[in-house]
Amino acid sequence: MAPLPPQTQRLWLVFAGVMLVVIVLFGQTLYEFIVKVFFGVLCLVAITAVTNPSDASFAEWISKHGASPTLDKSSAFGWFRSIVGSLTLPKDEWIRYNALVFTLVFVPATEQHAIGILGNWMWCDSSYALSWFCRQYGSTIASLVHGEKFSRTESESIASLELASKSKATQAEVQRQYATAADHYVDAAFHASQATKSNRLTANYTLKAARCLLQSMLNARQDTSAIHRRAEELFRASCEAHIDCATLSDTGQCLVELAKSYKVLDKHEESDEVDATLSHQSALFLEAMEVFEAGDHQKAALDAGLMAGSVYATHGIASTSSSRIQWLTTAARSYQVLSTRSKEAQLASICCYLALADVEGALQVASRPFDPHDILLNGIFEAYERWNAHHLEDAISAYEQREKVLEPWMKRALEEWKQVIERGDLT
Repeated sequence: MAPLPPQTQRLWLVFAGVMLVVIVLFGQTLYEFIVKVFFGVLCLVAITAVTNPSDASFAEWISKHGASPTLDKSSAFGWFRSIVGSLTLPKDEWIRYNALVFTLVFVPATEQHAIGILGNWMWCDSSYALSWFCRQYGSTIASLVHGEKFSRTESESIASLELASKSKATQAEVQRQYATAADHYVDAAFHASQATKSNRLTANYTLKAARCLLQSMLNARQDTSAIHRRAEELFRASCEAHIDCATLSDTGQCLVELAKSYKVLDKHEESDEVDATLSHQSALFLEAMEVFEAGDHQKAALDAGLMAGSVYATHGIASTSSSRIQWLTTAARSYQVLSTRSKEAQLASICCYLALADVEGALQVASRPFDPHDILLNGIFEAYERWNAHHLEDAISAYEQREKVLEPWMKRALEEWKQVIERGDLT
C-alpha cells in the first residue's frame, strides 16, 4: 500500500489533534450528548415500529379517501380515474412492503405509491419529496423486502427485452411480415407491463399488434375469421389498458377502429352470418358511443352513433334480398334515436324510410316537436315572407313563454328587424 502524501498526512494529524482537544475538554459532555441522541433515536424507532400501520388500516384508509387528491376530478377523465382508484381496490390489489419503521404500498390499478408512518397514511404524489423518494428508492425497498420482486436489475433486464421485441416488430413491419410483427408487439406489451407497470405503453403495443393482424388478413388466402377473432381480443385488451389509465377517448377510438375492421368481412348476400356480423359491428359502435359519453366527448359519441346506423343502412340499400327491409328499418330506428341531437341523424332516418317507400314514417320523423329556437327562427322568416310583424311578435312571445331569455343585444336586433318590416323598406 502506497504511503499517503505529506499534505494528506498533515491534515489527518490536525484532525486527530482537534478531536483529542475536544475529547479532553468536552469528553463527558460529548459522551452524554451521544448517549442521549442514541437513546432518543432508539425510542423514535421503537415508536414508529409499534405504530407502523397494518394492511387492514390501509384497506380502511383507501375506502374512505379513495384515489390521490392530486387527480383532477373535474376533468373529463379525473372522475373516472377516481372511481377506478376507490372501487377497484380489493385487498389483493395492492402490494405492501413493511420496512419496520414505515410501510410502502404500491397500487397497480392507479400506478401510485402510498406511505404509512406513525399510524397515518398519505399518497406519495401529494409531496415532491415523497414522490422523489419512491422513484429513487422504491425498487430497492421492494427488492429488500420481497427478494426478487421489483428488483432494479430485473427491471432493466425486462426493459431491454421490451426494446428488443419492439425492434423486431418494427423490422417485421418494414418487411411486410405482419403476423410476425404482431407476435413481437405482443411480447413487447408483456415485457412493458412487467418492467414499467405502464398501462398506456402496454395499450399502445397491444393496439399495434391488433393492427398488424388486420394487415395480415388482407393478403391471407385461407379463412381469416380466426385471425380476426384474435385481433378483436387484442383490441379489447388495449381498451382495458386504456381504461386503467382513465383515457376514455382512446378507449372509444379503439372500439371504433375495431368496428370498422369488419369491412373486410363485407358481404351483401343474405345469410345469418352476415346479419350476426352487422349486429356485432353496430353494437361495437354503440359501445364506443357510451364510452365517449362517459368521457364527455359528445361530438365523438354522436359520430359513433351515426356509424352504428350507417352499418345497416349501407348494407340494406345495396341488398335486393328480403333482409333489405329489416336492415333499413333497423337503420331508420337507430338514426331516429339520435334525431333530437343531430339534424344529420334526422335526415338519415328520413332517407331510410323513403328507401322503404314509407312516407308516413318519414313524415313522423320530420314532424318532431319544434324546440323554442326552431319556433323563433320560423317566426322570423315567416314575418319576412308575409311582411307582417305580428308573426315575429308571436314567435318572440312563444319563445319567452318557454322560459327562454334573449340577450339584450338580440332583443335590440329583433326590434330593429321588426321596424324594418313595419316600414316595408329593406334599402
